Amino acid sequence: MKGNNVLYLCDKQKEKREAKQKAKQKAKQNVKQKTITLLIMLSAMVFVSACSSYSSAGRPGYSSRAPIATLPEVKRPGASRPVRQTRPPQNVDRPPAPQINKKPPTATVQRYSEKPKNTVITQTEVHSVLKDQKETQAEAVKSEPDPYETIPENPASASQSESSPAVKSLMIRARADMAIGKDQSAISKLERALRIEPGNANAWYLLARAHQSSSEHQQAITMAKKAINFAGNDDELIAKSWKLIHKSGEASGDSMAVEEAINYSKVNP
Repeated sequence: MKGNNVLYLCDKQKEKREAKQKAKQKAKQNVKQKTITLLIMLSAMVFVSACSSYSSAGRPGYSSRAPIATLPEVKRPGASRPVRQTRPPQNVDRPPAPQINKKPPTATVQRYSEKPKNTVITQTEVHSVLKDQKETQAEAVKSEPDPYETIPENPASASQSESSPAVKSLMIRARADMAIGKDQSAISKLERALRIEPGNANAWYLLARAHQSSSEHQQAITMAKKAINFAGNDDELIAKSWKLIHKSGEASGDSMAVEEAINYSKVNP
C-alpha cells in the first residue's frame, strides 16, 4: 500500500512539472508575438512619419505641384459663313382638291296624294276564276300524250324492240365470262341486265345457258321457259330454248320438262 501511494505522488509531481513547463513555453511565445507586433507597428509609424517629412520639406528646386503649361492663344481670321440662298417661290398651277361631302344624300320618298281604294271581291268572281283554272287544267291534260300508248300489249313485241346500250354491254361481258368459265359472274351481269329490261328474251336465254353450265338445271329450265315467253316470233330462239330444256331435264331427271321438249319437237320438226 505504501509503495502505491509513493508512485501516485511521484506521478502527480511529474504532471505538475510538465504543466509548469508548458505554461512557461506559452508565456514565452506570447511575449515573442507581442514584441514582433510592436516592432511592426513601430516600423510602420517610422515609415509614415519619414514619408510625411519628405513630402513637406521637398527637394531643392522642386515643387510638389508641377506648373500647368498654358497654350498660346491663336487668333483666327474672321471667316464669314456663306449665306444660304433661298429660291423664289414658283407659281405652279395645281388642280383644286376634291370636295368631299361628309353628309350622305337623303333618300326622297314619294308620297301619293290619293289613298288606295279598298277593292271587294265577290263570290261570283271567285267562282268564275276557279272555273277558268279547271278548264285550263283539263285542256293541258288532253294535250299531254298518253304514256301507256307506247307500251305493247304482248311481251313478244317488247322483246323485238332494240335493247339499250347498257344491256348490250352487259350481255357481251357475260358471253366473255361464259367463254372463260366464269359462270357466276356471267349470271350476276345478266341479272343486272334483266333488271333494266325484264322483257329481253336473249338475256333470259343466256342466263339459262349460264345456269346449265354451272350444273343448276332446274333454274336453267325456268329461265329457258321465260325466254320462250318473251321470244315472240323468234322461232330460232324458241327452238334453242327447247333444246336446252331437253338437255337440262335429262341431266336433272325432270321427265315433265323432257316430255314438253319432245312434244314441241314433234309439232315443230
